[in-house]
Amino acid sequence: MNITMQREKLYSLDYLHETFNGEVEEVLDMIDMYIGLVPSSVEKMREALSDGNTKEVKRLAHKLKTTFMLFDSKEALELARALDEQPGTLEQMVDEVLRLDEIVSLTVKDLEIEKKRMQKNG
Repeated sequence: MNITMQREKLYSLDYLHETFNGEVEEVLDMIDMYIGLVPSSVEKMREALSDGNTKEVKRLAHKLKTTFMLFDSKEALELARALDEQPGTLEQMVDEVLRLDEIVSLTVKDLEIEKKRMQKNG
């Protein structure tokens, strides 16, 4: 018996397509921005946590919220808000950043596939 597990999509490009009136190049630029910015910011969060610098984690989380809103990445946005607005214990923050890292990694993989598809279909 072959059971296929389909995970829930962690983002949506609908808002970007609507904002840019379907201009593929503009949406591709935003995808490139996400891929170039978000994983490195989450890595900086991990580094800041290992140094005990919760202020830096809050600052980085705050900066990422807009990107997560643009990509309708609900769970990532929820985690960024929690890290920015209601930071818990260091242990809770570590758990939240690790989950955020997981979400971002999966999103980047999906966006890279979506980007190729969009480039192919122009």
